[in-house]
Amino acid sequence: MTLDAIVKKSLPKFLMLSLCGFLLVACTLDPQAKKQQYYQRGLDYLVKKDVNAAIIEFKNAIKIDPQYAEARYQLGKAYLEKGQVAEASKEMEKALQLGLSLPEAHLFLARAYILQKSYEKAEQMLDGDSHNLENAEVLDVLGSLSAGKEDLKLAKNYLEKAIRLNPQLVSAHVNLGLVYAQENNFEKAKQKFEEALNIDPKNLQALYALGEISLKEKHEDEAISKYKQILQIDSQQFLAQISLANLYLSRRNYGEVLQLSHRIKKLYPSSAEGYYYEGAALLQQGNLDAAIAELQQALKYNPRHAAAHYFLGLAHYSKGNTQQAIDEMQQVLNLNPEVLNARMVLLLLNLQNNWLDQAIQQGEEVIRRDPSNALAYNLLGKAYISKQQVDKGLEQFKKALEVNPNFSATYANLGTYYLEAGKPEKAIQEYQTALKNNPEWLEPRISLALAYLQQKDFDKALAACIDGLKAEPQNVVLLNLKGLAHMGKSDWGAAREQFEKALEINPTFIAARLNLAKLYLTTGDRGKARNSYQQVLDREPGNQTALVALGQLMEKEEATALLKKYEAAVRENKSPETLVLLAQLYLKKGRIDAAIQATQEALSLNSASSLPAAHEVLGLAYGLKQNYDRAFSELNEMIRLQPKSPTGYNHLGEIYRRLGKQSEAIAAYKKSLELNPDQPTIAIQLLLAQQQYSKAIQRAQLEVKNKPEDPGLLNLLGTAYLLSKDLESAQTTFEKVLEIDPQSTDARLNLANLYLFKKEFDKAAEQYQNLLDKDHGPIQALARLELGKLKEKEGQLDGAIQEYQAAVQEGESMEGFLALTRAYLKKGDGEGALQTAREAVKLYPHQPAVYELLGLAYSAKGDYESAVPAFEEVKKLAPQTPAGYNRLASSYVALKKYDQALMELDKSLSIDPKQPEAKMLMARVYLAQANPAKALQTAQEVISLDPKNPTGYTLLGEIYREKKDYAKATANFKKAIEMDPAAATGYVSLGASYLDQGNVSQAIPQFEKALSLNPKYPAAYIGLGQAYEKAGNRDRAIENYSRALALDPNSVPALNNLAWLYAEDRQNIDQALRIAQKAKTLMPHSGDISDTLGWIHYQKGEYDEAAKMLTEAAQLSSQHPTIHYHLGLTYYKLGKKEDALQALQKSLSLSQTFPEKDQAKKLVEELKSSL
Repeated sequence: MTLDAIVKKSLPKFLMLSLCGFLLVACTLDPQAKKQQYYQRGLDYLVKKDVNAAIIEFKNAIKIDPQYAEARYQLGKAYLEKGQVAEASKEMEKALQLGLSLPEAHLFLARAYILQKSYEKAEQMLDGDSHNLENAEVLDVLGSLSAGKEDLKLAKNYLEKAIRLNPQLVSAHVNLGLVYAQENNFEKAKQKFEEALNIDPKNLQALYALGEISLKEKHEDEAISKYKQILQIDSQQFLAQISLANLYLSRRNYGEVLQLSHRIKKLYPSSAEGYYYEGAALLQQGNLDAAIAELQQALKYNPRHAAAHYFLGLAHYSKGNTQQAIDEMQQVLNLNPEVLNARMVLLLLNLQNNWLDQAIQQGEEVIRRDPSNALAYNLLGKAYISKQQVDKGLEQFKKALEVNPNFSATYANLGTYYLEAGKPEKAIQEYQTALKNNPEWLEPRISLALAYLQQKDFDKALAACIDGLKAEPQNVVLLNLKGLAHMGKSDWGAAREQFEKALEINPTFIAARLNLAKLYLTTGDRGKARNSYQQVLDREPGNQTALVALGQLMEKEEATALLKKYEAAVRENKSPETLVLLAQLYLKKGRIDAAIQATQEALSLNSASSLPAAHEVLGLAYGLKQNYDRAFSELNEMIRLQPKSPTGYNHLGEIYRRLGKQSEAIAAYKKSLELNPDQPTIAIQLLLAQQQYSKAIQRAQLEVKNKPEDPGLLNLLGTAYLLSKDLESAQTTFEKVLEIDPQSTDARLNLANLYLFKKEFDKAAEQYQNLLDKDHGPIQALARLELGKLKEKEGQLDGAIQEYQAAVQEGESMEGFLALTRAYLKKGDGEGALQTAREAVKLYPHQPAVYELLGLAYSAKGDYESAVPAFEEVKKLAPQTPAGYNRLASSYVALKKYDQALMELDKSLSIDPKQPEAKMLMARVYLAQANPAKALQTAQEVISLDPKNPTGYTLLGEIYREKKDYAKATANFKKAIEMDPAAATGYVSLGASYLDQGNVSQAIPQFEKALSLNPKYPAAYIGLGQAYEKAGNRDRAIENYSRALALDPNSVPALNNLAWLYAEDRQNIDQALRIAQKAKTLMPHSGDISDTLGWIHYQKGEYDEAAKMLTEAAQLSSQHPTIHYHLGLTYYKLGKKEDALQALQKSLSLSQTFPEKDQAKKLVEELKSSL
């Protein structure tokens, strides 16, 4: 049998025998004897001052007999000795309830009540003994009670008498010592406590009291000694352990705190204190995650532990968990509103997150509770200044100085305010005062150096740095600033020495390495600059300054790899700040949508806080996408968050200038210069916006003299030359920029503009092509757009469309969409125009220009019903601009809704009464309404508005032409030509008037003259085609209609006339049908086009389809005799003789001179005879 089997077999027998033996022994003991044994042991332990052992014995006795009053009483005394007052009173109360009649029981319970400040209960316990003033025990308790009720004189009388009656009564000595301590008479108090300890060296109450006095006298070592003495007597004394932990925590002796916390956790695993002290110590050691875990555990056991909430809030604050920190500090204040440190932390958090109203509220509350808190005044002042309530902010700084004139932080904060307000002189004074009060304080010395650097007072900046370095020779910040001061003095060698020294001390100091790289760039050593930037990225892969600079130094492929590296770095350390930096880099690389997406993600991660840089990125990105409403909104938000920074105004000025809104640009630049006058480039841009070109040139020349190699200043100088029309100087300047920086986008764009101005289109195209080869994103989109415009000028419409399409794909700019839509309309591609306009509306839902083109796209397809809501949107978005009303009126005219058209034109004229466009359209409406008198009156108003403008006379001629008053029509057309002989329109109108009169020989020269002035004028080709058609020269007519369509594929008159000619000879009948159908698509409500389409179907023998089209034509143009004649012929072919007769008679009733009248009469006679 194996050992395992033997064990298994014999073990049950062993257990059974053991159990029987135990039962046998247990049965021999008497429970009463056993409880008495426990009780006696407890008394023995009390005599020996082993309170913990006594407590265990008394509890064992009570376990056997819960009604054992004496054991409960003695347990209560033991608890009282141990300082567990609540447990003591509980046990004594039970003892009395069980009938204990010991007189001293009431005294001990009274003591317990007094310690709990339950003075009324204590008095009730003493009712029977209060007159026994010869009993030392009674006097002792009465003295303690009087002290609790703050009658210290009476307390001393009782206690001194008690001591006289019984000099060995320890508690009386202790209580009298406590009375002296209440009077702050610590010497007498200590004397009494020492007397107590002479009688009873293990008296814990006396030792605790001595420890407390030592703390009040700031004798921490003595306090520690007393608490250690307590723990030697009773190692489980909870209060002594936490008192020691507190002392060690304040003395930063974190190792001792951690040892004590582990002991407390072991002895009291359900108490919060052990976890609290361990968490507090770990927090001070910087172990934030472990600290948070311990403090959370403390709060699990005691959710109302204010100190644990406070330290947990500090831990979250240190980790950057803003909301969690706020929640914890709020919990502290809910538990104890008097904890000012919690309010100070909340004040700091709100201030750091720019939650200024909350910061102000907390600051004012701290000051209300502590009017002498200089730091609170400082923080409140900063909050008011950030909220633009400068006077209130300065008032707080003043109060801080009244409270504490030597508080250096106040002067430093005033210095920072003055520095940001553009008052470096005052800032310097404040920093100097701060240093006078606290010469060792580093921050104001650094700020002083920065103030001197801002003033470009490099000598004083150097002196400030040297003074600081005397105290701290290894201070890398001061070494770095010293290097910048040397750079300002162009002392490159000394600057390099300081940067290198800083890096020798601290190789991870990024600022010095970046400045060293910048120095290398300035001195032309691009290789060393590149190496320095690479070293920055080796240590800090996400550093945007280095990434951008290195990206400009590297070739395109390397820069792309660099961007990917940064994207990876952001993914590993995603935060609002890193995402904004990534967005800025995207923007520099032309990836606008990626920049917007990254910025929006940054804002979503930090929605409760402010990120001015994020709104700057969005403003610039939307500006590049030409979503100007959104751009302005974002930049204005940036300005709201940073009202003292000129940057937002600079961006606004640039966009306004780009849009041609000079007054708005001027206002923005002026505001920027108010905030910071030392901005030469902005000052020059302001002069350019004010059209003060000579002053702009002078200022730019002055700046270039100081910085001859600065591409930005040279570009501005070239722009000033260009605007002043000094083209030679402008070209020389832009070419110089490209010599300095061949990658300068601005110089190439400016040079291209110059060539456009000189009409050297090939050279302009060459510059744009260069940008396509070397640049990216929005610049490529701009280059594509400009190339498209050049090709469109050269008549390469398809090539222009390709460029516009590429521009839209590259940058999604609004201008690209508008140009592409217009090109499609010009080409006659109504569907392409409509799709592009719809896409533009999705991207730019708040831009009236895109809705205007959407309406025009619908109009080009003849869908005026759909055009109406598009033009309504133009009105809604630009209610003070006439364009929307005029466009809408045109649609209503096409729909023959003349009254509504007139209403829109009235609104348009109420905005701008002097605009001829609305008046001209109104005159045409009156003509359509057969109201020639009103039309003539309106045309005369157009002339009176601008007598030198030929447009009014052309309109007047058209009205007379409509009235068939050809003499006056001809006279007005000739007047228009006389006023502007270079305008082709007058000749076309005059030719049309001659044509109406049947004077083909006079009409043709007018159209030819118009084409000599403008070979790309479709209306002239149409007029010439009509003239040749009337002259019977069908081929020349077809040739001219075809030329018109080559220039304007959507010309409905040309389409209609060409279709008619093709249909008439029946040789190109299918082509005629296609052309007529296109015309019908473009203008579905034209009776003439429906007539042409119906007549083609008639020619093809498709009589049902012909009848359908011709019926529609007769409804649309009911007064046109030829249409009714065509309808009659169709009905005749269909065998509908009555309908045919009715249509033919209608044609003859309308006119006796129309070309087909003889055929109509003949057919009417035939039908009458057959019916």
